[in-house]
Amino acid sequence: MHTLKFKLSIIALLIVISLIAWLLMPINANQHDISEDQFLESADPIRGENLLSVAGCFACHTDPESGVEEFSGGPALDSPFGIFYASNITPDKETGTGSWTLSDFERAVRQGISPQNYMYYPSMPYTAYSGLTDQDIVDMWVALQRIEPISRESKQHILPFPFNQRILLKPWRLLYFPTFQKPVEDRGEYLVKHVLHCSECHTPRNLLGAQKLSKFLQGNKDLPDENFAPDISKDSLHNSNWSRDDMELLLSIGMLTDGDFVGGSMTEVVDYGTSQLSADDLSAISQYLMK
Repeated sequence: MHTLKFKLSIIALLIVISLIAWLLMPINANQHDISEDQFLESADPIRGENLLSVAGCFACHTDPESGVEEFSGGPALDSPFGIFYASNITPDKETGTGSWTLSDFERAVRQGISPQNYMYYPSMPYTAYSGLTDQDIVDMWVALQRIEPISRESKQHILPFPFNQRILLKPWRLLYFPTFQKPVEDRGEYLVKHVLHCSECHTPRNLLGAQKLSKFLQGNKDLPDENFAPDISKDSLHNSNWSRDDMELLLSIGMLTDGDFVGGSMTEVVDYGTSQLSADDLSAISQYLMK
C-alpha cells in the first residue's frame, strides 16, 4: 500500500512539474509571416487609415476625454476580471510601436503576442482579428507609421490575483483561441466576424470570459459600465421587423427603427467605425446579418 501511494505521489509530482514547465515555456506564434516585399509595394495607407477606425483601433487606443493625443492610450475598460487599458500604439520608439516590425505588428494583432513574446489579454479582440487578411494587416501597419509619434507610457492594467498572472492565458488560449484561419470569402461575414468584431460585444460569455459561440450574436447583458448589447442574430432581427435599409441606417448614422439613436459604447462604434464604411460594405453587412 505504501509503495502504491509513493508511486502515485511521484506521478502527481511529475504531472505538476510538467504543467509548470509548460506554462513557463515561451508562447509559440503561428507560423504565418507576411512577406514585406510582396505587400508593402501595394500597401494603401489611406485604406489603412480607414481600417484603423472601422476596426476599432482609434476608439480603443484614444481617450478623448483626457485630452491626450490620438492612438496614445485608451480609457479604462472595466470588466469582471479587472480594469484594462489600451496601449500607446503611435510610432514612438520608446513608449509606442516605433521599434516594431511588420511581423511584430502581425503577431500582436492576429495572434495576441507582443514583440517581447508575452501574451496579450483578450480584452484586445485578437480572437476576431486572427481572421484579418494579410493585405488589411499591411495597410493598417503602413497607416500606423504615418501617425505622429507620441511619448506617453501606457497605463498598466489593474487586475486582481489570479488574473494578473499572464501565464494563465496559455491554457485559456489552448481552449478558446483558434489557430491561424484563412479569411472568409463573404465580405459581409468577414466584416462582421473579423474587422468589426461584432461578436465581442453581441455574444454572451462564459465564466472564463470566452464567447459562447453557440449563441453567436444573441446579445450580451453584461458589458462594462452596465451597458448591454442586443440580440442581432438573424432570427431576432426578422422577428423585430428589421430591414436591410434599417440596418444600413443604423450603421451609417446610428438611428434605430423607432427614430431614436444608439447610446452607450455603440455610439463610439458608429461615430468612429461603422459610419466610415463604404456603401458597398454597409450593403454586404446588412445582407449577411439579414439573410
